[in-house]
Amino acid sequence: MRKRGYIRCAVLVMSLALASGMGLTGCGHKKQVDYGLEDDSEAADTGVLLASKLNVPESYKGEVSGISSETGLSAVRIDAPEIKVPETDRMSVQHCSVNHIDSEYKKRICENFFDTDEGVYVYDWDKPYKDDVEEEIANIQELSANASDDETKAMYDESLKGLQEELRHASVEREGAGDYTADAFIGYKDGVSWLASFEEEEDHAAGFNIYMLGDAINYRPKEGATWASQYSSEYSHGMTLPDNAAKISRDAAIDQGMEFLASCGITGIVCTSCYDNMWQYYDQSEENIGNELDGYKITYKRAVDGVAVYTPVVYGLDITNSASDDEESDIVYESENETFTVTIDDKGIFALSGTDAVRMDGERESNVELLSWDDILKALPEAVNSFYTENKTQYSEINFNDVRLTYFKMKDGDSYKYAPVWVFSECSTEEDGTISELIPPSQIIMLDAQNGQLIDMISSFYKFEA
Repeated sequence: MRKRGYIRCAVLVMSLALASGMGLTGCGHKKQVDYGLEDDSEAADTGVLLASKLNVPESYKGEVSGISSETGLSAVRIDAPEIKVPETDRMSVQHCSVNHIDSEYKKRICENFFDTDEGVYVYDWDKPYKDDVEEEIANIQELSANASDDETKAMYDESLKGLQEELRHASVEREGAGDYTADAFIGYKDGVSWLASFEEEEDHAAGFNIYMLGDAINYRPKEGATWASQYSSEYSHGMTLPDNAAKISRDAAIDQGMEFLASCGITGIVCTSCYDNMWQYYDQSEENIGNELDGYKITYKRAVDGVAVYTPVVYGLDITNSASDDEESDIVYESENETFTVTIDDKGIFALSGTDAVRMDGERESNVELLSWDDILKALPEAVNSFYTENKTQYSEINFNDVRLTYFKMKDGDSYKYAPVWVFSECSTEEDGTISELIPPSQIIMLDAQNGQLIDMISSFYKFEA
């Protein structure tokens, strides 16, 4: 799918790369916080109740005995300085069906976001609207005229050639959204045009994205600035920034985002992070002339009983991501990260995106029986032997230093279910010994928390050719 409107990406990518490089150091130890539980959650505010009930220690160090030579492993250890257990007194199993983006789904999100009085229209990637193309041409011509160097000017001029060609085939009238069978729509909010795109592919979860068309400077202008970008202050480490200009409070913004998603039919989520939204402004020579904070970027994640679902980054696992000598491309696996990001300021919601893979509309098994910690330890050797006999790793020794009881989405026939699992993973650590949130795990194994059986996690990952 070809998308326009990213002409300034070279400058933006460089600024984001710089900010991200600083942010990686400063934000590596930020802990995610659950700002609220689901309305139907029966979880108790008792901190370590579940940990106490299952006799889970705060930390654990020891050898995993009985490892078969068929695994190729010489030693398996657990050295977990902190065992993570949900702060609740019970866990559940939630059955769900695969989410499909139908017309009703698209209509619900679009008409909750756009000012419908100004109309909602189909956006055709291959035949854009004449006025949109002309507006973008005017913007790029101005940037080209004020480019600070020949290389930048050449980039803009090359973009203008493509836009001029698109103008020849552009549509002179907009087509109304109608029954919402299209995959992209344009609408208006606060006098600015926005694009809502929906995507569903066989090898990826259903998702959507709503963002501003044209330059963000039209939404939040600043004297002397010709264009602007906005992103999470999570990536602002080392910058000196003013106070957040938004009058809406952080908590009120989190509640507003949750309520908006619920109005779109998206429930079963919990807030996992909330950062100030940072605006960066640039003049005609593309020099940064100011950074300001206004509003918040809030991330919500799929949850059961107020506990966010575990979605590991798995591209670091050598057991899943490899290419044979006779294959031209890698086979890559991805864990499905069901998150929703909402950007909010005093005007309301002005950016929205999400991965919405399932509908939590199936049976719910509440307060299921879980094995004790000792019983899980007894079941671990058999699970390790089974997993690593089938899935060989290049390492001869494994040290599980990240151990947690959590929820994981797994295959359940033609559907899915969220169920309690014990995760044993080996992760890189920071200088202070804490688990790195930036480097993905090198080893992961999961056990069913109800019976200690090995979880077939690989079948729940998305598989595709890189």
